[in-house]
Amino acid sequence: LPAHTGDEANGNVVLIRSGAATARYLLGDVADASMATIDIGLLVAGPLWRLARGMAYGVREGRLILDQRDRNPLTGAEFVVPALANPRFAAFTLPALSRAEAADAHRDLVRRLGAARDALWIPETGDTRAETNRRAIWGAVNQPGEEAAAARGSFPLLNRSFRSVERLWAPTGVSASPAPCPYRRYRIPSGRPLPWPGLAHPTGEFAPAACAGPLW
Repeated sequence: LPAHTGDEANGNVVLIRSGAATARYLLGDVADASMATIDIGLLVAGPLWRLARGMAYGVREGRLILDQRDRNPLTGAEFVVPALANPRFAAFTLPALSRAEAADAHRDLVRRLGAARDALWIPETGDTRAETNRRAIWGAVNQPGEEAAAARGSFPLLNRSFRSVERLWAPTGVSASPAPCPYRRYRIPSGRPLPWPGLAHPTGEFAPAACAGPLW
């Protein structure tokens, strides 16, 4: 499958199957005839939680601005400190989770992830592949100290709000620089499967994924 990425996507390449598949092994060939080498920071594959109903209005997508602009209170002069990267974020609410979704998929997501592990949020699987790469976010969906629970909004339905900030790691040995450095790097013990879910719109998904081999 042809993949598209770029600076706006921070290197994301998200591929979504059109239907379910049962498999024990996954083989992936990554090739680009125009490049001598390909840098892969994280390779994840796994099932997705297909939401029965969509997100509520009021979804916010943007960037968490980490750049600093300190102002001298005496002279009024500004001192600008650009961040290596301003990570993307998304804040949204699932307003109509069924009791089955809350008891199974959501409960499993909270248990598996906590705040230490990440999820892939895919807002709309109907987007073009390039737009999916720009919008999909890999990051934590449960926050430290948060009461990560679905609330009963009505008799048959529950709701839960999420805020996910893109997880970005700088390459080893990189020093501060005005240039953005969006590379993601994770050290994971080889051969150790780690459950990670992903999340999305009803046409998108959210679900456990497993480490697809040694990563670095």
